[in-house]
This record gives sequence, structure tokens and C-alpha cells, in this order.
Amino acid sequence: MESRATPSGGSIEVGGPVVNLPNALTVSRLAAIPLLMALLLLRFDYHDQLAAAVFCIFSLTDTLDGQIARRQGTVSDLGKFLDPLADKLFVLSVLIVLVQEGLVAAWVVVVIFSRELLITLLRTVAASQGRMIAAAPLGKTKTVTQIVAVALLILQRPYPAVVPAADVAVAFAVVFTLWSGLDYLRRFRYVLRPVGGAQLASFAVPSGGAPSSDLRGDVRLSGDLPPQGLDAVDPMARELGSVLRLGGLTLAVAESCTGGLLATLITDQPGSSAYFLGGIVAYADAVKREQLGVPADLLTRHGAVSREVAMAMADGARLRFRSTLAVAVTGIAGEGGALGRSARPGTLRQGGALGAGSARPGAPRGDVPPHMDVPPQPDADDSHKAVGLTYIAVAGRAGTVAHEYTFDRDRWGNRREAARQALKLLVDEARAAAETPAQGRPT
Repeated sequence: MESRATPSGGSIEVGGPVVNLPNALTVSRLAAIPLLMALLLLRFDYHDQLAAAVFCIFSLTDTLDGQIARRQGTVSDLGKFLDPLADKLFVLSVLIVLVQEGLVAAWVVVVIFSRELLITLLRTVAASQGRMIAAAPLGKTKTVTQIVAVALLILQRPYPAVVPAADVAVAFAVVFTLWSGLDYLRRFRYVLRPVGGAQLASFAVPSGGAPSSDLRGDVRLSGDLPPQGLDAVDPMARELGSVLRLGGLTLAVAESCTGGLLATLITDQPGSSAYFLGGIVAYADAVKREQLGVPADLLTRHGAVSREVAMAMADGARLRFRSTLAVAVTGIAGEGGALGRSARPGTLRQGGALGAGSARPGAPRGDVPPHMDVPPQPDADDSHKAVGLTYIAVAGRAGTVAHEYTFDRDRWGNRREAARQALKLLVDEARAAAETPAQGRPT
């Protein structure tokens, strides 16, 4: 059974549901469906106008929930699941009523419903593989065109002059619905192409503790199948590369507990030098200070494993490499604590290729099985922190946000989960950055 991250502070939800403002706004669209149906079916003065107003008001929550989640760092798997589901049910329920009222052709609803069903099945398959498919930019455009079309269809009954505009809007909505459906299939086609039963990038660990260095550095495929003919690129890293490349974005990383694993996953993707500028493995506190500009008093007051230091590391990497985005990972992967890193020099990597020091094949693991009780480990601020405690910070145009996790794997498993979560956060941030106009690089 795969272990999940247990977050603190409500910044990211991986396991159970999280009640926050963005998710509440998403749920409000579902709650508004019965009210809308009643307003369309009942007959009283201005009921259509009122229905159109309610439809538009609750449609705005589709924009607000995502923006608030990214600003507050409350992006959650629950939100990623609910948001597209609420969009579909909200629009389709109104369209079905409009068909009953004779205001739109039934084939339009069939086309839209077929596309939504197809994407829902795709999400279901992805979920069965432990993946989460978030809304794509073109999917959001599709939703906007549908909202405009539905609002005009509602208003055409009290205002016949709106009929031509409603017809044009419906045509646009149908085109974007089909286009976005094909875009989803193209983006996430790897979900439908399992390779011989082997799970890609599952990071099998040999008896030595560290991954075998003979297969792509840090990463090897699970099972005994050879890598020839198989795509060993992590699907999330591939998706990240696609978003960065299409958006003309660049990326830098600052790693501590992951020791270069995240950079390895990113650069496994061919052509990653087009967007990956480089990274710093700042294992020692001295390297955090000298290479990333983390203030010494910040390390003393909060410790190397802290939200504040993670944010400073991400800001430092973004500033040093002058990248659009930067991510930082710091945590306690296993026994030894953050203090044990004073003997480990940092490694600066430039460009798309990794330099020496990206892996530690054959190094002792110091692992403790997940079921065993591991005592808290010391940090630079003289505190003791739980094994698995990890902070991941992402810096971008909109600012820097840190996320807190507590993983319950062994040393290698905790590092792997941290790298996976960092990729997920980067994909979300890259999508948001691709939709935000550039305001110049950091200086």
C-alpha cells in the first residue's frame, strides 16, 4: 500500500479531505444547481433574468477558487478533483433543463456530455495509477465558452434579439469542447499506455540502499525488465517539461534532503536544457548561506528544516539563476537529522546536464522501516524534529509559497516522495505562471 504525505498547516491536501475557502467555493457551484433548475422551470416575473444572474455569479467561483488556492498555498487533491467535476455538473444540469424547455438542440448536450464522460474516464484511470490530472488551460477556456453560451441561451427567452448571439456562442462552445477533449488525450496519453505491467519511475531500491547507478543515475524501473525500449521519464516530469516549454518558462532547483534527485527526474526528460537552468544541492548549512543567500540568523532561529528556510532557498535559487520558477526542498529524510549535513558539501550544477555528486550510490541508508518508532532528529535551531518532516517551497511571479509534509517512509522513500510532491507543485505553478503575463526576471 502506497504511503501518502500527511501535511500540516493546511497547505496541501494529499490524503483526507480539506475544508478551506477554495474548496467551499467549488462546492457552492454544486449547491447552486437545484436553485438554478427551479428558476428555469418555474414561471414568475423575471425568473429567466434571475436564473442568468445566479448562473453568472456562481460561474465566477470557478475562477476565484483556483486563484485563492494558489495564493494561499491551499491547492489540494480534493480541489483538483472537485473543481472539474463541479464545472461539468453545473453546466450540464442547466443545459439539460434548456433542452427540456426547447432552448437548445439535444445534440449539443450529447457532444458536451460525451467529451466530459471521456475526460472523467481518463481521470479515473489516472487515479487508479496513483496520478492526479488537474485542469489544463484549454479546459478552462472550454468552460468559459460554455458559460457564455449557457448565459445567452437563458436570456434568449425573455430577449429574442439575443438568439443570433446565442447561436454563435453555442458553436464556439462546441468547437472548444471538442478541441479541449483532444488536448487532454494528447497531454495525458501516457495514462492509457501502460508498459508491460511495469510501473515507470517507481524507484526500486537495491539492497545497498541507494538506487543503482547503472540505470539513469538515481532512478531505475521497477521489476526486472531492462530499460531498452521503455520510457523511463517520470510522467509528472514529462508534463512539467511540456508546460514549461509551451509557456516559455525556465526553472531552477535548490535541494537539501533530496540530494539532487529532483534535478535528476527533471533532466531525465530529453530536451530539458530548454527550460532547466540548473540547481544547487545545498546539503550543508554553509552552502545554503553562501550559494543561496539564506540568512544565518534564519537558520539559527528556525533551523534548516523549516518553512522560512525553504522559502529563502527557493528565492535564492530563483535570484541566482534568474529563472521564472524555482523550487526548494529541505527535510529530515532519516536518522542523523539536519545537523549531520555539515560534512556534506553542496554541488552547483549549471545547464541541463548534471555534474558529479548527483547521487550517492552505495552510501549507507540509515533507514528505519515505516512501522518502527524513530525519535525526533536534531536541527540547527537546537530543536528536535520528526523524521519525514519536509518543506517544499515554490517561488514564481506571484510570490513564494511553502508547503509542509510529514512522510512516513524509510530514508529513500521519504526522499522519493519529496521529489514527487515537488514535481506536482511545480506543474501547478507552471500552469499558473503560463497564464500570467511576465513582469521581468528577478533582480
